[in-house]
Amino acid sequence: MFHLSAFQSSIANGSVLIQIAEIPDAILPASGSGLLSAGLSHLHAIGFVGATLVRGQFQAPSLRDYGNMDIEPVNIGTAWESPPRLRDFSQRPVPLAMSEEWDLFAANSGAGAVVENGFLWSSNGVLDPFPAKKIVQIRWTAAVTLTANAWSLIQLTLAQPLYPGMYAIVGSHMKSATALAHRFVPAGNPTGQSWRPGGISIQAGDSLDHPGQRQGLWGKWLDFTNVTVPQMEVFATAADTSEEGIIDIVPY
Repeated sequence: MFHLSAFQSSIANGSVLIQIAEIPDAILPASGSGLLSAGLSHLHAIGFVGATLVRGQFQAPSLRDYGNMDIEPVNIGTAWESPPRLRDFSQRPVPLAMSEEWDLFAANSGAGAVVENGFLWSSNGVLDPFPAKKIVQIRWTAAVTLTANAWSLIQLTLAQPLYPGMYAIVGSHMKSATALAHRFVPAGNPTGQSWRPGGISIQAGDSLDHPGQRQGLWGKWLDFTNVTVPQMEVFATAADTSEEGIIDIVPY
């Protein structure tokens, strides 16, 4: 299992690393401008996006004997580059400490203060298995006005009804005008999971998803039934009014 967290701050120009603050999460506890690893003590993936970004870094107390983790390459611009620059540790998650503070830092080369974004996937160190059945894609749409620079909750309208039964989400594709990330919010999840797994979001139809977030490469994200389709939270930098995407699912 894994969980996606977002970070964002306006930071001054210069080569010095400056902390970027966690966006309120409601799931993982906040600690200063970072978060506490809580029950997910492994680093699954990490990426940075910013218009004049030059450097990103992940810091945790359990890393300090070895040195903090610099993240390069980064994504320069207001969207993920295509293909996206993302450090993916999913095949060998980085073990860290339970309930320690995790922080993201960045540096930029702009003429003044510039907003920089970071996204951190934490996990329990295991890719959850899913049924060995055909992976199918279900398209969805939404028309919700998002709140800029925050997680915004949307309800998915599926393009076709699902047969009664249980399903596993094993991948996701999401697009809107300024979206950077999305994550699922379980709705009456039959397995009682509270984590919010997700992936990057794209802003144009010709942009690539990160490969890990499609077709089961990151394992099972969560379970749901045909009457408990999860909601989604979207992190965008403006008040987008139209969202769409595809979820990869496997029936039980």
